[in-house]
Amino acid sequence: MAVLKCVSVCIRGFLVRIRSRWEVCPLPTRLKNARRKLVGTKSTLRALKEEQVMVCYLARDAEAKVLEPVRRHCAEKDLEIVYVESMKQLGRYCGIEVGAAVAAILK
Repeated sequence: MAVLKCVSVCIRGFLVRIRSRWEVCPLPTRLKNARRKLVGTKSTLRALKEEQVMVCYLARDAEAKVLEPVRRHCAEKDLEIVYVESMKQLGRYCGIEVGAAVAAILK
């Protein structure tokens, strides 16, 4: 990978510093490595209302009635939404054994 110095946004990933080099890191890895994250709709909605969320992750196979309030809050606050293929996969990215419909990285 090429060495990147002053770029802050990449498509399909984000920049991380690995062994004194900037490299593109896939978005699910971003969630795995996050120190401050939430899992679950209720806690994510609470954090959205308190404006503590940086990025929201939504499972594509979750029920619309569960995801809609989170989508609406993210749209109002102009936050990044990342869609993950399944609830099981999102749960795995969060480090839990069960599926998750919603997860968030905190500021």
